[in-house]
Amino acid sequence: MEQTIISVGPGDFVRVEGEIDPGISLALPIAYDVWYLLHTDSILPFETYEDDQRTLAILAGLDTFLTALQNIKPLRTLRSYDDLGTESDWRSMESYFVNNGPYMIKEMRFETILNGESLQYDSDGNSGSEDNLSIGYLSFPVGHLGVMEILSLISESMTEADDFEISDQEAIVEGGEMMPPVHNNRDYCIGTHIIKKGYLVQGDNIEYPASDFEGQESVALHNWLRHWVREDDTWPVPGEFVSLVAKSNLYHVWWFQETYPFLYSGNFFETACYTSGIVLEVIAPFGDEVSNIYKVKVKCFDLYLRPTDFYEYEVGDRVAIIKGIPDYMLSDTTQSFNFDWTRLEDRDDESTSITPDPAWVITPISFY
Repeated sequence: MEQTIISVGPGDFVRVEGEIDPGISLALPIAYDVWYLLHTDSILPFETYEDDQRTLAILAGLDTFLTALQNIKPLRTLRSYDDLGTESDWRSMESYFVNNGPYMIKEMRFETILNGESLQYDSDGNSGSEDNLSIGYLSFPVGHLGVMEILSLISESMTEADDFEISDQEAIVEGGEMMPPVHNNRDYCIGTHIIKKGYLVQGDNIEYPASDFEGQESVALHNWLRHWVREDDTWPVPGEFVSLVAKSNLYHVWWFQETYPFLYSGNFFETACYTSGIVLEVIAPFGDEVSNIYKVKVKCFDLYLRPTDFYEYEVGDRVAIIKGIPDYMLSDTTQSFNFDWTRLEDRDDESTSITPDPAWVITPISFY
């Protein structure tokens, strides 16, 4: 191959390797190589300085989860889709992504049904049986299948399990190049696989493409991929972060993503009445308080909460939290009482160590 000139056209893929060295991959992008760079609503905003500070706070709050996943990184994307045409060569694009490309975690939408209610945003793939009804869903914006070898679900509660480990074949690989890193772990990836081999949908509770969300902002040129939650499921846990990780096929442009796979989409999952959090500090009773006060990380923010009784918790425990009656149930009884992604609230300024949150309390229950 010495002094050989290779001409690559859009959609072509060239693999060059020697007997010893791992070689190189070459390709030029085509339209469906860039769908995952297109913007949707993101839980990591990046338009203003205040957005940047919020993004830093969210990533700091997710640090334990990301560290458990061997420091997996979110998607690096474009500040503007037009930026794809501003650089003259792939090395210039590398500089752009490394120095100016913002992180994006595309917003997962979800909905959970309250007893007696029907789904506000249903879809034809809702195939739960009478004996095992669908009680909600997780929905991720996903483009054309085939670009990603594997799409896989993983959440905080999975990494908190006593038997959680990442095998050598599932290990996160450092990226940073135009093409995905050469690897020998095809078919392996952390988490629960819901798309394999680029196109194969795994399980009868996975729907692609699912119906759009009428009245909500469109995610075109994406489609929706739904994971239906059934009555007898024991996942996800209210209050945890749920994510979709993406592992590209070798012959699709990788756009200098920092890890292989990368964290593509996600959100915090809650129900109308329940969430959870991790105990950060135990504060002994003081003044008129009759029990410990607990500093708890709920989503990515710290709350000070009372328990419902005298059961005691330790730093590091994930604790169940009763949220009280949501405001939307009191203000407008004509709307759906189902809980969805639009009704998440931070409450990061609602409590202090001296004045615990008046509505949310820790309760000694297990969700499953």
